[in-house]
Amino acid sequence: MPPVQMPFYIHYKIFDMDKDTYCETLHPVYSTDPFIGRIDANLIPPPHTVSALVERICKREKRGFGLDWDNDDAFETVLFKNASSLASYDLNSDPFPLTDNCPGSSPVEPLILKVGYKEIQELFGLW
Repeated sequence: MPPVQMPFYIHYKIFDMDKDTYCETLHPVYSTDPFIGRIDANLIPPPHTVSALVERICKREKRGFGLDWDNDDAFETVLFKNASSLASYDLNSDPFPLTDNCPGSSPVEPLILKVGYKEIQELFGLW
């Protein structure tokens, strides 16, 4: 039997690009701040990439991720190291270091996940 791993949390805030505001998380860490959520890093499947982390956060928050061809939906996601970061992570290639001092490891400086919605037709100029 593999050893039991202690929880190790990645903290985040979600910014809705369509509404231009932060969203309350479905799983707030603190009752006094409904905007900071967290996820156990042990639940992020290998390879530990930015894309895997974003997909796991979106699943936890019941948000769309990527393209949904069945419903003609496209979901834009952009991850930032913190609120003052100017550059975003590359979802397609950046690894995400899962260490006790990685970005988002503290609720004081959570990761910022910007999410938005577009119809596939609009995204690709179809129809």
